[in-house]
Amino acid sequence: MAHMLRGYKNEAELLKESGRDLLESGNFSDVTVSCGNRTWKLHRAVICVRCPYFNTVFSGSSKEATTSRFTLKDQIPEDVDGVIRYLYTGEITKEFAAQGPVELARAAELFQLRGLMNKAVEIAGNIFQKLRDSHRNPYEAPCGDIDVFFHAAKIAYNSDSTFYAPLRERVVQFAMNTQYLAIKEKRFLGLLDEIPEMAVDLLKMTWR
Repeated sequence: MAHMLRGYKNEAELLKESGRDLLESGNFSDVTVSCGNRTWKLHRAVICVRCPYFNTVFSGSSKEATTSRFTLKDQIPEDVDGVIRYLYTGEITKEFAAQGPVELARAAELFQLRGLMNKAVEIAGNIFQKLRDSHRNPYEAPCGDIDVFFHAAKIAYNSDSTFYAPLRERVVQFAMNTQYLAIKEKRFLGLLDEIPEMAVDLLKMTWR
């Protein structure tokens, strides 16, 4: 192991860097994934083991499984690249993270990646905390980042997927802990009309 780690700080760095090298070189690839104008030479042993979505795509006797080729439609190539790099390295690139928690959550739900969803919730929580810290004054108008709250609420509640449960909880916690931020927005009541389930969750939290 010491010989293998030569040049690496630890096992985690070894796995991350070797995964990145494997992805970027395309060596030993056995499947091809395309999206828009992007194409990736990938490895079943990596993507099918780590991603339920790809495991389903390349299993059995489907066309994708027999031809070893798959095209993702109606997705953003840059987001797909972010997911693939996450699968190979265990890390989220700065470019992918910059898409924001809503886009990360959408990708996590599509590819069934709970670790990525947890990261989306973490990023949302950081944004919400900054909002809370910068708006201690209840009479101060909220900044533009409050939009993240409304976007996150809609994506979290407009799906029946249990994958969004952690994001729903974070959204409700923010609404409860910083009532003046959300309630001052005219669209807040409209949001509750649109998503009655969120109103119920807010009520439940008041009784905890």
